[in-house]
Amino acid sequence: MLDLCLRMLVSCARRPKRIFSAWQGTLLYQCSMASVAVRLLRKGIGTHLDSECILCHDATGADGYTEVANCAICTAPGNAGAAICTECRGGYFLHMGNCHRREPGTGMQAPDPVLCPEAVSGPGNCKPGKCFGIGDEELSYCSQCADATEVPLNGACDNSEETQACTRKQDGVCTQCAKKTFMYKGGCYSTVGVPGVKMCKEATDGVCTSPAPGYFVLPADDRDASRQSVVSCGDGEGASGRTKLYKGVEGCAECTLSVPATTATCNRCTTKNLSPLKDACLTDCPAGTYLDSTGDNGNTCRLCHKSCASCSNNAETSCTACYPEYVLNRTSGDAGKCIPECTGDFMAHCAAGQCDGVVGGSKYCSRCKAGFAPVDGVCVSTTSRAPTGCTPGTDGTCTACTDTYFLQSGGCYQSTKYPGNTLCSNAAGGKCTQCTNGQTADVSSGSCPACDPTCKTCTAKEDPNACSACFSGYYKSGTKCVACDKDDGSIKGVPNCLSCKEPASSSGAVTCYVKTNGTNNGGSTNKSGLSTGAIAGISVAVVAVVGGLVGFLCWWFVCRGKA
Repeated sequence: MLDLCLRMLVSCARRPKRIFSAWQGTLLYQCSMASVAVRLLRKGIGTHLDSECILCHDATGADGYTEVANCAICTAPGNAGAAICTECRGGYFLHMGNCHRREPGTGMQAPDPVLCPEAVSGPGNCKPGKCFGIGDEELSYCSQCADATEVPLNGACDNSEETQACTRKQDGVCTQCAKKTFMYKGGCYSTVGVPGVKMCKEATDGVCTSPAPGYFVLPADDRDASRQSVVSCGDGEGASGRTKLYKGVEGCAECTLSVPATTATCNRCTTKNLSPLKDACLTDCPAGTYLDSTGDNGNTCRLCHKSCASCSNNAETSCTACYPEYVLNRTSGDAGKCIPECTGDFMAHCAAGQCDGVVGGSKYCSRCKAGFAPVDGVCVSTTSRAPTGCTPGTDGTCTACTDTYFLQSGGCYQSTKYPGNTLCSNAAGGKCTQCTNGQTADVSSGSCPACDPTCKTCTAKEDPNACSACFSGYYKSGTKCVACDKDDGSIKGVPNCLSCKEPASSSGAVTCYVKTNGTNNGGSTNKSGLSTGAIAGISVAVVAVVGGLVGFLCWWFVCRGKA
């Protein structure tokens, strides 16, 4: 670049010892003082052999010296490193040492996203508690300025009179945006550059019309420049349109809004598991679903077969736990098919009337016929040798258990497998040492005191009003468990619902995850609250009435006419 330096010998105010100089807007190496020093970057004093001029906007630089993209005037750093830009090229503005593109007609300035300084007063400060993050960035932006004369523009507090984006101001916030900017949490943002482009791709007349990934826009007829028009998929508080409040789903990374809905449909969660209803990001998948991590939507809770309370996939034989009143008939390892309690192998060789031992909300045989004893709820032969885990008595029961089995309702159950693990999480020497249901194991027998059959855990044994958690198929109402399809006080059950969760406010309808037809999106109720059976019955009745009326009219006009 030496020839470039020689183009303007007069650019040195003091004649250098050797004749070479620098071109305006470049780094000057040998000139001791530039006549237009603000337009030169001087790399240092040395010999002319290694002198070079570096353009202020040359981001590549040389010998460890780098410049600033779109910079017009700069000064040299003290040592190797980035230049210090003092003026940007046309169409760009200077902020935090970098040149940012200026949105035509807005005068928008860039934020200081790293600091977002909080203070009760003072220029450039954000009100305490008013900094917020955008997406997965570790950066903060301001939603309300401490100085009432300033407003958040691109997330930073600004009082520039040249700024035309915020057309109305009040108490440190913008109340209306203009041109190619949009309102977001009390500030106006440009769609050119960070952070605005991470929320909105296109904006017109102060309104976002095309959201960035991870955001959705309010319906066109319910948004304007005086209110927030774009919402983060993970914003559970949402933003108000002209007539309605629109919300995201907490923890959601990708979503869509389908009118007339006012809550977004989540398509992928940031870290948690997507609910089968796509309305929540859950730590654990609810009963009747399994975790699928193979798709493009990340971790998703998908429906099991309608008979399974838990499963490995949606096959009928993939059940690993069952709803109350059903038991697991294993066909492969720990998986199998859920069948009605007290049927099949679970009833074979069971003494008459003795299928009454409740474990995990379902009934199992508590006493077998002679020559058999109950192990994991099934009567096994004791004639040739003692069954695994059980010391058989002479009355069709187990008198004691061994290893990781524990004694419960006349039989031995394995603490490491279903259904035994619903009562005991750890057993040793044939006795339970840690009850799963919240009770304390009996020291002498090693059994766990039973909760009410509806309670998964409880604070008092066999008390239906002492439940602290419910089995699948029930929701918690106060301190009791109620079937998903039943009402209780101000909580409304959903007809034909198998898996549910009580409403957060303790009033309204339960959230139903799985219904008896194997779906979670209809088939049991509609907006009128009528079941499909009721609707079908009404339809048949209407058809019958109409048919009868038509027949009568035909008789009246035809037959009577002949008479």
